[in-house]
Amino acid sequence: MTKLTNKEWISLTEKTIENRNDGQRLGQAYMNALFIVNPIIYNDMKQSESDCFYDDNKLINFINYLNK
Repeated sequence: MTKLTNKEWISLTEKTIENRNDGQRLGQAYMNALFIVNPIIYNDMKQSESDCFYDDNKLINFINYLNK
């Protein structure tokens, strides 16, 4: 089970790569991409243990949250 559709996963990956190419850290890149792809899930996730914007070490929490 996943919170994102296949199309959203593809878009999340593409936008994360774009953000990384613009110099964002990985956690920032993922969170900013998620905001564009699915703002509802982004809002549910922000400021939680799965929010990796400020802490790349929370990336596993980010991925696990999306895959619940």
